[in-house]
Amino acid sequence: MIPRPPSRRPDYARVVAWDDEQLQRISRVRLRTPSLATGVVGRPSDLGNRGQRPVEVLDGEGELRDGQRVTVRFPFRFLLADILMVEVLAHARQWQVYAKGLGLLDPGIYGS
Repeated sequence: MIPRPPSRRPDYARVVAWDDEQLQRISRVRLRTPSLATGVVGRPSDLGNRGQRPVEVLDGEGELRDGQRVTVRFPFRFLLADILMVEVLAHARQWQVYAKGLGLLDPGIYGS
């Protein structure tokens, strides 16, 4: 009997932080626009005063150095849609994460 190749589907049970040393690449960041009716929970109240649209960062998909696909957890929950890349880079500097190397600056990585 021929052995089956290992599954290439993400192991959603395995969650790693975005600053994990074994994380090689982030392939997708899932975002959601909060409902205007319910408001934004957990975000500073000055957000609405600036008139910028917030987006909620749900999670991400990534790949470890050994090829295993995993769910990626981020240390931030909300970003401003109008300056998304600026905020991602600010968080990356704070956490000492190489955003470009992980693929966080690639087009099409952010979506719902």
